[in-house]
Amino acid sequence: VVLVLALAFYGAWWLAVTQGLALNALAPGAGLVLVFAAGGLVRFSQVRRLRRELRFAFSDSLPPAVIEKIARQPSLLSLDGETRNVTYLVCGVRGLGGLAASFRDNPKGFTRLLERVLTPLMDQALVQGGAIDRLTADGFAAFWNAPLPDANHATHACEAANGMSVMSSRVSETLAQQHRGEGAAPAAVEIGVGIATGSVIAGGLGGHGRVGYSVHGDAVTLAGRIQASSTQYGPAVIVAAETKQA
Repeated sequence: VVLVLALAFYGAWWLAVTQGLALNALAPGAGLVLVFAAGGLVRFSQVRRLRRELRFAFSDSLPPAVIEKIARQPSLLSLDGETRNVTYLVCGVRGLGGLAASFRDNPKGFTRLLERVLTPLMDQALVQGGAIDRLTADGFAAFWNAPLPDANHATHACEAANGMSVMSSRVSETLAQQHRGEGAAPAAVEIGVGIATGSVIAGGLGGHGRVGYSVHGDAVTLAGRIQASSTQYGPAVIVAAETKQA
C-alpha cells in the first residue's frame, strides 16, 4: 500500500512538472488506505474473536504463547485427531490425603494451600512450553510437542521436572516460615514425577459442546505408572528409557 501510494504521488508530481498535467492522486490514494484499513480491521477482529474463543476453551491447558500463535494461524490446532510423538509428564504431590484430614475443620484453608502448592509446579511446565493435560487427585499432568511442534520436547519436560523439584522445596520453606509460631506446620511438600515419551493420538476430545485438547496413548499410561512407582525412591524424577534416549 505504501509503495503504491508513493508511486502514485511521484507519478502525479512528475506529470505536473514535465507535462503540465494535474493528476489527482489524493482521492484514489485515500480510497486505497481506507480499503487497507478496513481489511486490517476485519483481520484484527477475527484474531481477537478467535483468541477469546481459544482462551475460553483452552485457557486451563494451553500456554498463553501457544494460544496467541494459534489465534493468528488457526491451522496449527488440529482438533480432528493426529498421531504425534510427545513427552508426557505426571506430577504427584504426596501426603495430600493426610493433609486434607488435618484441614477437615478448615476446608477453605486447604483449598488455598493446595493452590499455593500446585500453581508454582504447574508454572514450571508452562514456562517450558508444556500443555497442562488435566488435574488429578494428587497433582497434574502435562505434555510437550502438541499441538505445536517442539523438537526438544523430552529435554523441556525434564527441565520442567527439575524446576518442580526446586519449587517444591521452596514452597515447603515458605509454608514452614508462615506457620512458625502457629503450632504444627504442614508437612514438607514432597513430589514424585514420571516422564515417558512415545506415540499418542492428539486432538480435540469432549462432549456436550465442550472440547478440550488432550492426548491418549501408551506414553500417557506409562508416565502415570512410573509416577506411581516413584514412591519407592523418595522424592524422585524418573524417566522412561525412550525419554532418556531422546
